[in-house]
This record gives sequence, C-alpha cells and structure tokens, in this order.
Amino acid sequence: MRYINLLLTLTCDIDLCLAQQKANLLSTTMLPDIGVTRHYEILYNLGIELLHCGEPQPAFDCLLETLQQYQVNPTLWLRLAECCIIAHRTVSLSYLQTMS
Repeated sequence: MRYINLLLTLTCDIDLCLAQQKANLLSTTMLPDIGVTRHYEILYNLGIELLHCGEPQPAFDCLLETLQQYQVNPTLWLRLAECCIIAHRTVSLSYLQTMS
C-alpha cells in the first residue's frame, strides 16, 4: 500500500510538472506558430526547386499557391517573374527555331 501511495504521489507530481512545462511552452511560443502547417513552406521550396530544374510551368503553379500565405514577400514575386520569363523565353526560342 505504501508503494501505491508513493507511485500515485509521483504520478501526480509528474503530471503537474508536465502541465507546467506545457503552459510555459505555450506562453513562449508565438501565436502564429501554434497549429500552423508547413504546407505553404513546402510548396514554396518545391516551386524554387522546379524553377532551378528548368520547369517554369509547374514552379509557377506551386509559387502561385503560396501567395495566399506570403503575399508580401518580394522574393516570391521575383521568383514568379522568373518563371514567366523562362517560360516565355523557351516558347519564343522554340517558335524561332521552327521559323528558320
């Protein structure tokens, strides 16, 4: 019986300690970081990777979807412009080659 009481006391102490740690973590974590998925961050990275691999159309689609989260990011707008320029350049070059 003594060991059961000791175990219950330790369990209560551990539960109290964990609750305090959780409260401290929540108070130090910024509100936008709580419950935020990394969906847009992953899409942004995927778009950049596709752009560097020479795939401007799918890169544009990925980056365009990230505008919902990062609309004030100037680098994102620059990457979207890069996608448009690369896509237009490849279309123009292929058109010029067929004309020659």
